[in-house]
Amino acid sequence: MLLAVEERVAALRLRLRLALLPGLEGRAAEKTALRVREAIDSIPAVGGKVKISTSVGVSSFPDEGADGRTLISVADRRMYEDKFQRRQEQQLQGGARSGRKSPVGAGR
Repeated sequence: MLLAVEERVAALRLRLRLALLPGLEGRAAEKTALRVREAIDSIPAVGGKVKISTSVGVSSFPDEGADGRTLISVADRRMYEDKFQRRQEQQLQGGARSGRKSPVGAGR
């Protein structure tokens, strides 16, 4: 059964992805995460109506956690902070970005 565009987009919104970046630390991991976000944000609106975007969060071993659960928790919290900040910016500026630093790797 094929899904309507609205149903497919809703299903995609529920998927979370994890990327391990061995050898990257701190700022380099943040830059990579921001490049991924910018690449996804540059995808044109589906059917001119539905815009695909993503929010990202970064954590680094061992500075921010000694186990996977802690690292995922830190990155997850930052991802939701990024999502919240981006939504606020869109509401305040009618969709235009302010250029403020994202909380992707906040606190470093």
